[in-house]
Amino acid sequence: MTATLEHHDAPPAPRARPRVGDEFRGLKSALVSVGVVILATVAAIAVGLVFFSPTSATKVTVLDYRIAMPVTMHAGTHKMQLVNAGAQPHELLVFRTALRASALPVDENGKVIEESPQLDKVLDSGNSLDPNKTQPLMVSLTPGHYVAICNLPAHYRLGMKLDLNVTN
Repeated sequence: MTATLEHHDAPPAPRARPRVGDEFRGLKSALVSVGVVILATVAAIAVGLVFFSPTSATKVTVLDYRIAMPVTMHAGTHKMQLVNAGAQPHELLVFRTALRASALPVDENGKVIEESPQLDKVLDSGNSLDPNKTQPLMVSLTPGHYVAICNLPAHYRLGMKLDLNVTN
């Protein structure tokens, strides 16, 4: 009689359970990294709001054939509130130019030629603003001479023009 011995591997020893702290060690470093990114983002936004926010709020009132706003402003980004206190629609255009407000190039109908090479448009309120309405606008101004106008038919000729000086 012959006997055969079979060799069986011993069953694997049960693995020791990791401690709770070991399971979260990787998660902890990931959470710290995310926290650092969030803090850096919040700091960047705060710095941007302080240093790059508009330097002033300026009210610009358009009336029937007059523009009321400061004639001297500091260079920078300005938030403007365009208010139509007139009885008819108006608009606001601002051009950087060496020309005086009363000497802008006009066409045969008396409208300012907005595409003139003598004018550099820096602000256009878009469609006309109805009476008793307000429109927020943003404009960036560098030192120099500017003009503000309303260029709806006959408005410039009737007096809706203003010289504006921007200083440092």
